[in-house]
Amino acid sequence: MKKRGFTLIELLVVIAIIAILAAILFPVMTSAKEKAKETQCLNNLKQLLTGIRSYCDDNNGSMPFCYPDGYTSHDWAGVAKCTLDSDLVKLYWKPQDGSIFPYVRNTKVFRCPSDKLVFRPVSYSMNASLSSYWQQNMVYGWVRKLEPRTAGRASKVVMLMQEKSNNDSYCVWNDPDHSDDFGSIHVNGSCIGWCDGHVTFLNTKTVLAEREKGIAGKICIFSPNPGT
Repeated sequence: MKKRGFTLIELLVVIAIIAILAAILFPVMTSAKEKAKETQCLNNLKQLLTGIRSYCDDNNGSMPFCYPDGYTSHDWAGVAKCTLDSDLVKLYWKPQDGSIFPYVRNTKVFRCPSDKLVFRPVSYSMNASLSSYWQQNMVYGWVRKLEPRTAGRASKVVMLMQEKSNNDSYCVWNDPDHSDDFGSIHVNGSCIGWCDGHVTFLNTKTVLAEREKGIAGKICIFSPNPGT
């Protein structure tokens, strides 16, 4: 019996079917992969929140410092600012020098798996309205307590988030150039760690719309109670 091979039309039909299946399955696989990264990001935030809470417990409720001028050992994530000249400021990231690292013991949790800036090992920023803060090369500063600033609202006040572009370990909600805006590092949104310890993914448009409802610096889901 003479063997019969595939005709050109049959081969084209098979190729077309494979192409259609690939077109259907590829977005699903990509979405599943990104969802896994989002889950890892939420796990990172959970561990960081636990580290911050442990720091507070060991320091009489005081919050860790964020973004001091040139002193990584006092920054929560080990980020320091170095002024190279009058016009240029450079950031240095070293999570293991951060004040919460002894409670975390893992540099990988400081970085979101979807963060494409490979040179930056810190993907998360702390709410500057909550953190303790040094200025002028640690000449003066202030220490903030966690509970008094989030009393009755801990589940609605952001502790850590992912910025749109200007990650320097802290964020301010009324930043005039919007460089500290909530980002879209995952599909259409990013992850947030809240002061009560829970973590969520939120759509960027939802967050920015919520911000527009408030007054600069007194935004409902981000800022502490007015006057605290």
